[in-house]
Amino acid sequence: MKNLILIFATALFFNLSNAQNVFSTKTGEASFFSTTPARDIDAKNEKVGMVLNSKTNEMVVLVSIKNFVFQDALMQEHFNENYMESDKYPDASYKGKINETVDYSKDGVTNVTTTGKLKMHGEEKEITEKGTITIKNGKVSVHCEFRAELKDYKIEIPKVVFADIAKTILIKINGTLEAYKSKPSAKIGMSKTEVIKILGEPDNISKTTTKYGTTEMFFYNKLKKNINFNESGVIDYIHDL
Repeated sequence: MKNLILIFATALFFNLSNAQNVFSTKTGEASFFSTTPARDIDAKNEKVGMVLNSKTNEMVVLVSIKNFVFQDALMQEHFNENYMESDKYPDASYKGKINETVDYSKDGVTNVTTTGKLKMHGEEKEITEKGTITIKNGKVSVHCEFRAELKDYKIEIPKVVFADIAKTILIKINGTLEAYKSKPSAKIGMSKTEVIKILGEPDNISKTTTKYGTTEMFFYNKLKKNINFNESGVIDYIHDL
């Protein structure tokens, strides 16, 4: 999954200058259940990204469709290829806001409602649903369950299995979120030892020697960052690629 915080920040839900208000997880759970007289179908996804801003009560949930696991391998194949078209629509998301006031500073359980937009199979619908927020030992647990009608998201069920799939699916979302801790970053004035301690060894090093001394450039390819050290061995500029 791409950098979770970056995705949601660009969605204009979070200002990372106030990162102390942000709680997140990459291991939330989403499940759905379909029941008909013909059969019951359930699946679970344990790699759900969730972010909550405790200052604004805004929250985002990001679900990769292909991470749903079924007991029936054939049903999982049909789910991805025929129903959800996960190659075309790889993700489902919810972007919304908790309507009630929650005291995130002390342990407790609060019944809440959340209003926002659920996007699935390329279709978006505004929903308001009930849930609970549990605060315990500095962590925030989110629980919500609701029913989604397949027709609202233009999910078509082939006639051959029409009797097996319910028109309305029960969806549950659960996650325990921890306070987001921003990673240390290189800053002007840091020494080479300090940078290596934070970012690790560079992929490449380039040295330039003049009559004034030797400067060095550290190349971090994965971070898309070049760091230049002056003759004194401290950073004088950082180039983000």
